[in-house]
Amino acid sequence: FDTPNDVEFDHVNNRLFTLDEGNGRIMVHNTNSQGIPNDNIADYVLGLPNMTTPFDSCLATASSFCSPNSIAIDTTNNRLFVSDTGANRILVFDIGSLSNGMGAEYVIGQIDFENLGSESTSTTLYLPLGIVYDSTNEYLYVSDSGNNRVLGYDLSEGISNGMAASRVIGQLNFTDNLSNRGGGMDVNTLSTPDGIAIDNTN
Repeated sequence: FDTPNDVEFDHVNNRLFTLDEGNGRIMVHNTNSQGIPNDNIADYVLGLPNMTTPFDSCLATASSFCSPNSIAIDTTNNRLFVSDTGANRILVFDIGSLSNGMGAEYVIGQIDFENLGSESTSTTLYLPLGIVYDSTNEYLYVSDSGNNRVLGYDLSEGISNGMAASRVIGQLNFTDNLSNRGGGMDVNTLSTPDGIAIDNTN
C-alpha cells in the first residue's frame, strides 16, 4: 500500500475493499464472515489492470482513477461507489462479480467516462471527497468540497450517467458555490466539506 485512505467491508460477499490512494487503486481481499482476510495477498484490484502495474498518470476512463479518496458500498444492489477526486466524479462498480481492472458501470458528476471538467450544477462535481450511502432511503451523499456543499442523489429508481442530484446542503441552490455562501460561518453554510456519515437510527 501507499497511503491507504479508506476501507469498506462487504458482509454479503465477504470482501474487504481498501482504497490505496497513493497507488491509484482499490485492493480487494476475500475474507471470512467476520471480515478477516483469508491471507495477506489481495485477490482483486480495481483502477489498474493488475497488481504490479504502477500508477502513472490521471486518465479519464471507466477503469482508472485520478486521486481516489473515499469508498462506500451498497450491499443490497452489489454496488461500490468510489470518490474519484481528481477526475471530479463518482464511479459506480457492480461488485456482484469481480475481475482485475474491470470498468465501472456508471459515472456521476460527468456525462461520460472521458470527461474531467468541474462546474457547479446539479449534475457536476468539483473535487468530491467523502461519500456515504444511506441504505434505508437509497440516497448517496457526496461531500463536493470544491463547491462547498454536500449533494444527495436519489438512487431508488436506479442510476444513470451524469444523473442530477436532488438535494443540496450548504448552498441555496445548485449553482452557487462560494465558501460559507460568501459570508461568515453559519448553521447553513459549508467550507470545503470532507468526511461525511449517516445516522440510520434517527
